[in-house]
Amino acid sequence: MSTLMRVFAVAFALLVPGSVVADNGLKKFTDVLNALAKQAGGPKGNLIVNGGFEQPVVQQGGYVTYQPGQSFTGWQVIGPSGGVSPISGNYTNAGVRFVAREGMQWLDMTGPSANTGAGVQQTVRATPGQVYDLAFWVGNVSAGGFGTVSTVEVFVDGQSLGLARNDQTIPGQQGWGLFKMQVTATGNTMTLAFVNQDPSNDNSNGLDAVSLVPAQVTSASATPSPAAAPAPTVVAAQAAAPSAAAATSPTAAPEPAAAPPGGQTQLSAAETNAVFKAAGFKNTGGQWRSDCDDPGTPSYSPGSIDKVEDLNGDGRPEVVLIEGGTYCYGMTGQGYWLVSQRGDDSWQLMDRGTGMVEVLATKGRDGWPDLSIGGPGFCFPVLRWNGSQYQRQRWQYDGKPCKPPG
Repeated sequence: MSTLMRVFAVAFALLVPGSVVADNGLKKFTDVLNALAKQAGGPKGNLIVNGGFEQPVVQQGGYVTYQPGQSFTGWQVIGPSGGVSPISGNYTNAGVRFVAREGMQWLDMTGPSANTGAGVQQTVRATPGQVYDLAFWVGNVSAGGFGTVSTVEVFVDGQSLGLARNDQTIPGQQGWGLFKMQVTATGNTMTLAFVNQDPSNDNSNGLDAVSLVPAQVTSASATPSPAAAPAPTVVAAQAAAPSAAAATSPTAAPEPAAAPPGGQTQLSAAETNAVFKAAGFKNTGGQWRSDCDDPGTPSYSPGSIDKVEDLNGDGRPEVVLIEGGTYCYGMTGQGYWLVSQRGDDSWQLMDRGTGMVEVLATKGRDGWPDLSIGGPGFCFPVLRWNGSQYQRQRWQYDGKPCKPPG
């Protein structure tokens, strides 16, 4: 099936300029990651049915195709003729191994032939105003007939969240990478759609391990959070939304999550203002904006509070701010700022950069945690506090040392 999957491979690899070429070591590493991938079904509380495309069970090394208007477990096929294909992770073509990211199967968005605009959608029950974490994996194959870049457009209730692109290259094998974003429900249901936007001569675009779970959100900003903040590798969408999904109206800011014991997790309006100002933001037209000076591109999302937590154990909160958009942050799509409250209740900027911040359990000086800065690819820098600033200390992926890109 020359159309195999150009699934959302390596969300983070997209952030790295140019293609990411894996050597044999990386190939073995990704094989191990695939082998250790958790069983199909996704994380606990996943609202998506059949997010790993394990149903229907297809013949080993084979696939089955569904046309627009047809359905298979959990999913409805949308778009032009040609359809999509649940496919075996043992499928090979032209010497290329089309491995699954999760379980034994994945979805080829191009079906038996290239089908721009074909895709799948699923409607789930939701709670109005609830923020949800949407995650999915994409893979790319760069070989004759399979194209060089995978592009999938993501829609929620007919509203495009943008294009997710992957240009990772692993010789002889499909590569995978993770895409994440948050969406806010506006009604009692939510319809998610994934649409192939590869050109007509590209016969590989896949999707796997789709999950949607309620987010543990702390809402502390005076400015309403955007309805759906794009993931680092998502860029502005330009194609029309699938006709099967209805348009959505702007969403309200989510209710604050319950505060866990052990520290402040919400800010007052005065604290919020002070935090953003310490990070160098200005309130313009009701939006907190950094010195990025985005001219108003479709991918832009203004500054918002991502996390409020006592990170260094001194009894005072730290705050992670984020701002989205490809104009300033490239394919990573997001900038971050770490701000800390001092003993005199003033706020100090500790670090800023481009990427998605993950707070790690390992620590540097004075109890400050290490920070993993996510982006495209399978290897991320880890920053450590040296007593005066955060500096890159190592590279790792899933808690293991890795070879940095380039």
